[in-house]
Amino acid sequence: QLQTSYPNNNYNAIQQTHQNKSRCRCQLLGMSATVGNIKKISEWLNSELYVTSYRPIKLLEYVMSTQGVVKSKEGKLVEEKIFSAVYTLQRHGQEDDDEEGIIDLDDDGTMGSIHQRLAVCNGDNKNGHRGKSNNNRISNLLYTQMFKLCLDAISKDQQVLVFCPSKALCRAHSSALSEILSSSKSSRQDKGDNHKDSVPRIVLSDRMEIKRNNLRKTVEDAKYLGVQSKKQLDVYDDALSETILNGIAYHNADLSSNERSLIEGGFREGIISIIFCTSTLAAGVNLPANIVIISSLKLLGQTIEAGRYRQMIGRAGRPSSSSSSSSSLRRSTKGDDSTTTIGKSYLMVTDEEEGEALELMNAALPTVESRMHPFRDGGNCLIRSIVDMIGLNLCQCAQDIVMFIKQTFMYFESTTCYQNDIMEDTFRCLNHLYNAGVLHV
Repeated sequence: QLQTSYPNNNYNAIQQTHQNKSRCRCQLLGMSATVGNIKKISEWLNSELYVTSYRPIKLLEYVMSTQGVVKSKEGKLVEEKIFSAVYTLQRHGQEDDDEEGIIDLDDDGTMGSIHQRLAVCNGDNKNGHRGKSNNNRISNLLYTQMFKLCLDAISKDQQVLVFCPSKALCRAHSSALSEILSSSKSSRQDKGDNHKDSVPRIVLSDRMEIKRNNLRKTVEDAKYLGVQSKKQLDVYDDALSETILNGIAYHNADLSSNERSLIEGGFREGIISIIFCTSTLAAGVNLPANIVIISSLKLLGQTIEAGRYRQMIGRAGRPSSSSSSSSSLRRSTKGDDSTTTIGKSYLMVTDEEEGEALELMNAALPTVESRMHPFRDGGNCLIRSIVDMIGLNLCQCAQDIVMFIKQTFMYFESTTCYQNDIMEDTFRCLNHLYNAGVLHV
């Protein structure tokens, strides 16, 4: 229900205005891509309904296992070589013929210490699905595949959102990938020489370095002001400002709103290539990316819900109002002069989880249900709703309460038999409030 400038805020006046549409000067537009019973909601609101499956940017959904095997949502094997194990890193100021650094993710020396730190972080993570009792080797393989995808995207000047199951892993993964970029081998190895033409190149330009340095300084200032106001300078953490220099960042509730805004702005402008984030970024923030990676099938020990999964992968290939972001979503297709716009999502799973992952990718959209039903929480939500309506002076008598209940989605989606039960529960709540001294007659 909407509260607006009706006479005396009277609920009967709201009902009268609802019946006389010519007096209503506001318009309400609702949009969603993750609601399964949208027709039912439209009937409840007595609104027009428009449904389309059109998506301006094509989205390809993949599931990736520990060995780098990639399958489509239909379970078909994707045979194309999507990423490489070895990358060359050309830093600013280097000429094309200068000696380049080598990033080899199949090299134990490169990944050994990183895997050890991630194992410790993951072992302490009670919200993920790969704890201390799981095989660390499996986790290491998944991390390596994820980092390969990220480096492959950087080499193609693409942007990636990586959804992690916990705040700790957001920070750990961003630091790990940044360290991989920073600690590339200074001399070319045989592996790089033999595959010189086929090894993807990551180029860090002077101009981008300046932009990242400026963003780093701004984030440091925001962090300093944030912790200073809380008198927590002794726990100042400069991990974020360090990763930004490599175009990597994390985004979670540990950051201040100022820092989160700066990170989001840097991503939109193309200064930041990779963001490791929690699933809260999936809703409410418009951050288009070329690729979305979901690093875990489980959140809080439970399989990701279909609605949340859709919210997360929906960030891949989403068009942006920013010209720089829009252009970064375009890439040329080999053998075709035209430009194709495409988004990709990868769900990282163990071999045992592959079947469950494919079910999630093909699951039906969840239905929206009212939280006011008394059987859900013993009537607490119903009581709070009644108190709110009375406190806002929208309901002034029992008749107003009855009219309010009959307008709720709870009442609308219920059968006739259960509607009678709802009214009995409503009067039971009113009696409870009266006996508790909340209501006076």
